[in-house]
Amino acid sequence: MEAAACVSDVRPRSALRRARRTSTSMTRKEAVAERRCTSRRVEIDAPPAVHVPFEAIMRHSRMIHAVLRQFGVPARDQPDVMQEIFLSAWRSVEGGGFRPRPEVPPKKALQSWLFGVTWHHIFHYRERLYRWYRELAAFAAPEIARHAPSPFGQVEARMALRCLERLKPELRAVLAGTAVGNTAEEIAAEIGAHPVTTNKRLHRGRKQLREILR
Repeated sequence: MEAAACVSDVRPRSALRRARRTSTSMTRKEAVAERRCTSRRVEIDAPPAVHVPFEAIMRHSRMIHAVLRQFGVPARDQPDVMQEIFLSAWRSVEGGGFRPRPEVPPKKALQSWLFGVTWHHIFHYRERLYRWYRELAAFAAPEIARHAPSPFGQVEARMALRCLERLKPELRAVLAGTAVGNTAEEIAAEIGAHPVTTNKRLHRGRKQLREILR
């Protein structure tokens, strides 16, 4: 009788699997419901959204510019990054993303919030810059290796540059222009001199360079 009772209590494996799946699914449903309740409680406990005019955001442009300069954003890229920061901050304000604490002064709260937005954009700017340099290095490395001069040629180039440094700036500028293939007329138009004066400087610079190289 006891053996029969034990056999009757044993459920088939398929029934056990169904029971486990049911308990697991119920556990997952309870976890999802708990997360939803938690997120709702966070939304209820969060401060209300505050709308600030765009002019108030623009008043902190000096602070944003100082942060960009402090974290090494080049001057040529600062206007573009600042424009992205202003647009992102304005969209976030319009979407209810600015929720300062009531006990914090409004000006200080806005400044701290804009600092966080600025740092977020600086981080993404550095990521884009790093990817750009990495792709550029991967593209340019074979070309540089193919056209790289020999060690003896590199020594000669350094010696020639040191000799050029001993010339006057106006002579050095004319010689540098001819080295990249510019004519005397093009060099004269670039430096704002007469072509005759440019030719005289070119002859004088070549003569002095030959004397130095001897």
